[in-house]
Amino acid sequence: MVKNKISVRINAYGSRSVVFVRKGRALRDILLDEGINYDFPCGGKGGCGKCRALFLSGAPAPTEADARLLTEKMLSDGVRLLCRAVIDEDCEVLITDEPKTARMAVENLSASSVGLSKNGRDIRYGISVDLGTTTIAAALIRSNGEYSEVCRTASCVNSQKVYGDDVISRIDAGADLLSLSTMAADTRADIDNLVQEMTDAEGIDRNLVRVIVVAGNTTMLHILTGKNVQSLGLYPYTPVSLDMEEKDAKVYFPSLDGARLILLPGISAFVGADILSGLYYLYESGNIVVNGIRHKRRDRVPGKALVADLGTNGELCFCDGQKIHVTSTAAGPVFEGAQISCGVPSVEGAICHVTLSGADPSDAELPGRVELETIGDEMPIGLCGTGVMELVSELVRSGIVDETGLLSDEYFSDGFPVLCDGSIRFLQSDIRNVQLAKAAIFSGITTLTGDADISRVFLAGGFGSHINIKKVKNLRIFPGQLNDKIVAAGNLSLKGAAEYVKNVLRGSEGEMIAKETITCLKNAAESVELSLVYGFDEAYIDAMNF
Repeated sequence: MVKNKISVRINAYGSRSVVFVRKGRALRDILLDEGINYDFPCGGKGGCGKCRALFLSGAPAPTEADARLLTEKMLSDGVRLLCRAVIDEDCEVLITDEPKTARMAVENLSASSVGLSKNGRDIRYGISVDLGTTTIAAALIRSNGEYSEVCRTASCVNSQKVYGDDVISRIDAGADLLSLSTMAADTRADIDNLVQEMTDAEGIDRNLVRVIVVAGNTTMLHILTGKNVQSLGLYPYTPVSLDMEEKDAKVYFPSLDGARLILLPGISAFVGADILSGLYYLYESGNIVVNGIRHKRRDRVPGKALVADLGTNGELCFCDGQKIHVTSTAAGPVFEGAQISCGVPSVEGAICHVTLSGADPSDAELPGRVELETIGDEMPIGLCGTGVMELVSELVRSGIVDETGLLSDEYFSDGFPVLCDGSIRFLQSDIRNVQLAKAAIFSGITTLTGDADISRVFLAGGFGSHINIKKVKNLRIFPGQLNDKIVAAGNLSLKGAAEYVKNVLRGSEGEMIAKETITCLKNAAESVELSLVYGFDEAYIDAMNF
């Protein structure tokens, strides 16, 4: 034993080590110091019960959170919540649940080719980045000034995730300036590593990269640039800046010496540059109409459009041909599998599609045959966002959940068994969380659009790319008349940033037009505070029902 210190024997994912620490240190901090990653879905607040460690000896006394979220048998066996455990004596701890995001399935852009040679004359390179709360996606773009192509893509988990799954957890963590600095440095390193991965794979010198364009939500861009994030978590939620920013890229990304960094502008605290980037892509591709932009496309599709990104904030944009009405709803991270007892991110083994047949709601022994599809065809470990929504929709269709959201009596106490052995169960509390999320989206859409005749609905992000709209129609996420108008639009944020890069690489005129267009789109956006709209509360409560 080291004088005045206690020993902690760690067996993490099969790797053993011994560290000596002062008494009273948090296990979470010890693991972070040792470079051992772990998922903390609720940001380490002891609210979700999903981070667990098994103490083989020297288990600390159970905390209030332990007693609330763990069974008596777990406690007697030495299981503790990893985020709340404080080490008071020599101990040995076993950690077996690897971070689920290590194998996350991330949607990216498809590489395309128009016949450009990397060795051709006047070839220029640029990089687009979608800085997401959970994942970071990037694309390497090659251009000869006239034609452009996406020649390589890459993605990774945002290293900030150790501070929690959602934006609010990051804002809370960022209140501590040291944590803010650490998060900023980690995110910059993540992006720099993606840059190196793509350029090395293409065999090009990073000095040939002329520009890197980054889109992301307002909080992520604040953290990237080291801005104070506290005001983003306090009413009236005031950002330090929503402007487009241009810097020398090497200030943040050492491998990009000589490149320019462009941070796309945002609209509000909760409708950020990622949404505006998506709108820019839809405008450039002729899918939305906004008057007042000098450089117009002639092949534009007429009509009114709705853009929905069903992430934590549930951003909605209604393009009526004149203006863009934007808002964010408190949907929570349910659409990403969080706040669900058996929820997991979109990783291998996550249940992504569900079909229920032969159910008999009057017989607990005959819950019906549950047909499942998992990501990577791996053994099921839980439900990701699409799996959650499809399961609840199937339960409603089969009569096991009524229109008010109540599970039938047979399953009310212990939940519905998703697997035959009951190892994965869907609880009544999970259904309530789904109701809160889907009600926020439904009432947000009806409040924002009124009785407008909407021609198309663009569903952005990974959830929108993988959900089967017909399978979730029983949930009433969208008003019924929109179900046949929904288009899975993919990662619009990354697509918009890539489109901006292409225009920059075309030269000064192309960049000028791109900058003017995205500025006009930003100026055309009007933020709507749903809670201040008469009748919204009633609409929200009504939308809770299926």
